[in-house]
Amino acid sequence: MVQPMQILRTSKILWRETVRWTCKQRLASWNPHNTSAYCVQLNKEMCTALINVPSFSSFTNNNLLNISFSMYLLHSRSYAKKKTKDPTGKSKGPQPKAILKDEELMEVIQVDVMKHQMQQVVEKLHDDYIQHVTVRSTAGSIENVQVNIEGSIYPLNQVAQIARKNPQLVVINMSSFPEAIKSVLQGIVDSGMNLNPQQEGTMIYLPIPKVTREHREKLAKNAKALLNKAKEDMRIIQNKYISLAKKHKSEFSEDLIYDVQEQVKLIANEYVAEGEKMMNAKQKELLGDQ
Repeated sequence: MVQPMQILRTSKILWRETVRWTCKQRLASWNPHNTSAYCVQLNKEMCTALINVPSFSSFTNNNLLNISFSMYLLHSRSYAKKKTKDPTGKSKGPQPKAILKDEELMEVIQVDVMKHQMQQVVEKLHDDYIQHVTVRSTAGSIENVQVNIEGSIYPLNQVAQIARKNPQLVVINMSSFPEAIKSVLQGIVDSGMNLNPQQEGTMIYLPIPKVTREHREKLAKNAKALLNKAKEDMRIIQNKYISLAKKHKSEFSEDLIYDVQEQVKLIANEYVAEGEKMMNAKQKELLGDQ
């Protein structure tokens, strides 16, 4: 005789799709003030639908009701309410129709890999803030400026010789790699350190700005620019996994693919919110508002 646990494992997809179909049929008549009664009726309908499935034919209605109720609890999803606004008046943004668990997302996309990639974007932003967006630029932070050469990223100290002539001036010698001068100049400008490089032949001079209110405000502005870059990287990852989900339309229901896409957006928004929190803290630090 087939064991109930075997049935639970092998019928996961069948159960999910059956629940979806019945939910769509019953949603219009759902009374939110009588949820318990609705759930009981829903599970009775699930049992009725599953009785005709051959692998379930050896079970009684009571067996099926118990399995139905357990599976419903395991895979129940909270449907989002209409958009709400926080006390500041800003909208919290779109919410998915159904909140999916990671196990469900894994059926369609590699959610663990996606989260790792998004976390790397946040960590890079954090490192940029520590190394580059500081009130006083140091030789160490300049050495770690990221330089993009033909699609590969190198720290500045690997492509140039760096020397600090005095507290107000850093000199970069590019004589050993002159073809990278343009990339180095661009990397310094994009670093967010509020430095204005000046080129003379194969030498690049970096005047270290005095710590003024204007300098602090420019650094705060650069902190926001770095966040915007991180948001762009996050959107690239988000769109990549949304596209991957769409490729599985023939394997899963339209509702599931839609929910996965919305869940990917929600996860991306959570990482973006983490980055925004870091930016706000960094700007307060730079402007002396702490």
